[in-house]
Amino acid sequence: MEDANSSIYALKTSAGQERNVARLLAHKAISVEGIGISAILVPESLKGYILVESSTKIDLRNPDLKVPQKVNMELLLKKLKDS
Repeated sequence: MEDANSSIYALKTSAGQERNVARLLAHKAISVEGIGISAILVPESLKGYILVESSTKIDLRNPDLKVPQKVNMELLLKKLKDS
């Protein structure tokens, strides 16, 4: 069943770090309440990006979503799907 309030965000990562960032976000989505991440996609053909489905707005300044500094991650303020 599709959640009408979910949005898909493209997150820019360092090239080659897509899987590491996805694993870190998945761990945080499980261990921290209120993040609202329901799916993370790492397309092989989309280098330097991961796709995240979330029922809440993703704010990477949120301390709960911090990843190590070696991973350069910034939110593209482009929603792929309107909420």
